[in-house]
Amino acid sequence: MLKPNISISYILFSMFFFPSIVLSKNTSIIDSQLFGDISKYIDTPKATYYAAPSIQDLVKICNNGAQKGSSNEYSHCLGFLEAAQQYVTKGTGNCPSISLKDILDNIKYQIDKYEEINTTKRWVYDNKNKTKFEVTSLKPNYINPWQQPAFPFITDALIELGCKKPSNTTQ
Repeated sequence: MLKPNISISYILFSMFFFPSIVLSKNTSIIDSQLFGDISKYIDTPKATYYAAPSIQDLVKICNNGAQKGSSNEYSHCLGFLEAAQQYVTKGTGNCPSISLKDILDNIKYQIDKYEEINTTKRWVYDNKNKTKFEVTSLKPNYINPWQQPAFPFITDALIELGCKKPSNTTQ
């Protein structure tokens, strides 16, 4: 246990030398007081965007990297796909040659199938114009698949395209 005069000196020291930390609970105020305006250097949504991208974000990253020649985005795309391949094959890399287009086409097929299951189509007759047209509505439990994490969709696509888990055979 600290002696009373030592603990008081620690409190006084922290209050005089770190007043923003002691008095402020808002981290943006702390950041701006200690480091200046760093918001232009740090973009939190982008960090989340790269760490666990949604399907929509990953498709955008891969397309930008492939079409515009952005090596950072393309290497991020390939790294994410290689991580999914290692997860599926448990590190053995036992996959046939699969192109990026094959993977993205399979993901698009999975999403189309999900949307077909979770939408209702019906024909409506317009009395005023005497026409009949189709109306598509979403079911109440519909979740936008393009906003879902990409990793499960990629692993399912790799399994469907022929990547295999190692067999547990012992010799």
